[in-house]
Amino acid sequence: MRLICLLFLLISLLESAPSTSECKYESFKAKTCLKFITADVEKIGPKEEFDAKKSKFQDFFTCLGEPKCEHSRMLLKIEKTYMDIMERFSEIHSCLGNRTYERHKHTCNYKEKLLNRKDPKFAECMIEKVGKDEKCSSADFEKFKESMKLMPGMFRMMSDYKEKRDEIEKMSDKKNDN
Repeated sequence: MRLICLLFLLISLLESAPSTSECKYESFKAKTCLKFITADVEKIGPKEEFDAKKSKFQDFFTCLGEPKCEHSRMLLKIEKTYMDIMERFSEIHSCLGNRTYERHKHTCNYKEKLLNRKDPKFAECMIEKVGKDEKCSSADFEKFKESMKLMPGMFRMMSDYKEKRDEIEKMSDKKNDN
C-alpha cells in the first residue's frame, strides 16, 4: 500500500514540474510583464506619488500571475521586495527626496568604491551617509536602516534570477539545436 501511495506521489510531482519550454515561455511572459514597471517608479517621491505608481506593480503581478518556474517565482519576490522598499522610501521622502538618496548612492559607489550593491558594505555606507544627513529625523533613519537591510539580499536574488533565466534559455537553445 505504501508503495502505491509513493508511486502516486512521485507521478504527481513529475507531472507538476514545469518543462523547459513552459519555463522559457514564462520567462518571455515575465519580460513582457516587466514593461508595466517603468523607470519612473525608481524616483523617490512623496507617499501620494508612490501610491499612484503602485498600480504599475499590481499590473505586473496580475500579468505574471502565479508562476510555476523557480526563476519567475524569484522575479515575483524581487519585485514585491522592491515595491516594499520603494514604498518605505516614499514614506520618508522628506529625508531621501530631492535627489538626496541618489547623491548618497553616488558617494558610496564612486568615492567609497562600493559598486556592488549586493555587498553589505554598500548598505552600511548608505546607512552611514543617511544617518549623518541633517534632513533625516531619527524615525526616518530607523525606517531607512530597516529598508537597507533588505537591499543586499534583493540584489543577490536578482543575480540568481538572471542566472536561472539564462540557464533556461540556454537549455531551450540546446534543444532547438538538436
